[in-house]
Order: sequence, then structure tokens, then C-alpha cells
Amino acid sequence: MHLIKLQIIKYPLKYSFIVVVIIFILASMAISETVPDPDSLEAKISKLMYEISKKPAIEPTDFTEKALLIMVTNIIKSKPKSIWTANEYFCMAFNSFISGEYEHAIEYYTDGLKLDPYYIDGYYYRGSARSIKSEYITAIEDYNKVLELRPNDIYALNGRGIAKGNIGDYSGAVNDFEIAIQIKPDVSEIYTNRANQKSKLGDYNGAIDDYKIALKCNPSSYIIPIIYYNIGYAEYGKGNLLGALENYIIAIDLKSDYADAHFNIGFVYFKLGIYRNALPEFDNAIKYYGENRKGSSVAYYYRYLTNKELGNYIDAKRDIDKSKELGYEE
Repeated sequence: MHLIKLQIIKYPLKYSFIVVVIIFILASMAISETVPDPDSLEAKISKLMYEISKKPAIEPTDFTEKALLIMVTNIIKSKPKSIWTANEYFCMAFNSFISGEYEHAIEYYTDGLKLDPYYIDGYYYRGSARSIKSEYITAIEDYNKVLELRPNDIYALNGRGIAKGNIGDYSGAVNDFEIAIQIKPDVSEIYTNRANQKSKLGDYNGAIDDYKIALKCNPSSYIIPIIYYNIGYAEYGKGNLLGALENYIIAIDLKSDYADAHFNIGFVYFKLGIYRNALPEFDNAIKYYGENRKGSSVAYYYRYLTNKELGNYIDAKRDIDKSKELGYEE
């Protein structure tokens, strides 16, 4: 059974959450007819806004930024929903998005877009939330709207490519990534995502070429082990088990708790018949999968097979029982 799987790279947040907060604050100021009390919550927010605006941010990362976002959303919540403006809906939506509350994000973006159907990033983030929730068809519709209004948006092209890949339209996904690369040819994540789709199409050499380009595009430290992991996947697809093993080992050298990479190393050793090397890798996979029942159940199953090959029948029985307990089906 071929259990090795690709790891998908998603593009980071498109804009700083501060942009959203600025929109909200400016909109509030525009309709205000009085100067706020310097000790009021609004005045304190404005002061924080001034300090934060001196430095860039991708998402709220420090206490001050998070406190600002909390204060802004609390102000909005204190008002009846029936009088929220589009910008207030978008601020609440973005807060829900970065908090992982994707259903609420979708609802807020939908309500905001009814009031302002030309807020392009509302479609982008709603599409991203839908994609995360595996609602790929409606996500693609949202990315289509972004691209209708802003044709060269590489973020929407990347998001649509990921969504297309998840519904099996690998060629369509490759096409979206290729367009994005033509617009901006130095984004590591997009090369990685195109490579993933090429692997799914069986173009393993093309995938490896893309992964190598991705490594030259200054990827973040988080992405590098994933790229090596995926090169291992492509090498395995070519039938080059030693090449796969080499790249999985690089991945765990870079990220020692990489559960999938440990499992794949054990899996390759198992396929090669080197059972004593496979066993500790399945041990590590089980350790690092933690609460991931699906990953753990598969790792226990392959440790059962490995122990059986080594004649460790008591351990094998324990592992198969644990695998079934966690829901693995042969």
C-alpha cells in the first residue's frame, strides 16, 4: 500500500491585519462628529494604532497588536449588528479568520460583501476560509471573483490552484500556478505547490525541478523541510527508494519532530526489508503524531508488520490491537 502523502504549502496571510483595523478606524472617524475624550477607549486605540503603524506586520504577533484587535472587535460587538457597516463586518471577519473560526469568518464576509460587493479581499479571505473547510467548489468561485476584479492576483491564483488540486483538477491547478509564476517568479510556495500537482500527474522529474527552484527562492525555515519531504515523495514515485530516503532524512534533520517524515523513513526501510531500521522510525512517528489518531493508527499498523517480521510477536499483537483501537482498517 502506498501511504506516503504530499504536504501542501499555503500562502501566508495576504495583508497585515492592521490594514483592516485602519479601515475600521478611518471609517469610524469619518462618521464621527466629535473629538473623542483622550481617556476614552477610542482614543487609546488611536494611540496604539499610531505606534503599531510604525512597523510592518503580517498578522497580530505581539501583545499590543492582539490587544488592539481585541479592543476593536469589542467596540463592534457592543453595537447592534443591524447597524454594522461593511468595514465592521470585514474587521470581525478577519479577526475570525486569523483565530481559526472559519465558519464565522465566512458568515461575516458574506454579510459584509452584501453591503460592499467590491471589497476584493473579502472574496479572497472567504475563499481561503472555504478552502480550509474543504468547501473547494465555493472557494474556487470566490477566487474567480477576485481574479475577475484583479486578474494578476497571485494569492488568488495560488489559492485557486490549491482548491483545484483538492478536487482532482491537477492540470487546472498547474495552469494557475504557472500563471502566478509568470507574474511573480520568485515565490517559493507557488513553485512547491506546482510541483505537488506535477507529482500527482506522475511528472516526478518536473516536480523535483520545481522543488529545487523553490529551495533557491529563499523559502522560510518552516517550508524547507516540507520541500525536502516532497522531493522524497517524488523520488519514491520514480521508484528511487534510496533517493526518497535521503530526502526524508534531510527533512527530519531540519525538523526532528516531523512525524510524517519519520513514518516515511520507516516505510521505505520496511519496503527495503531493513526492518531493524524501520522499527525506531515508526516509534518516532507514533511519538510525534501525538493526538493524531489517523497517523498513529497507520504507524502502529506498520510497527505491527515490522515486529512480526522481526519475530517480536508479543509486541506485534499489542501494536495491531492499538492500531484497531485507533480506527485503522486493513
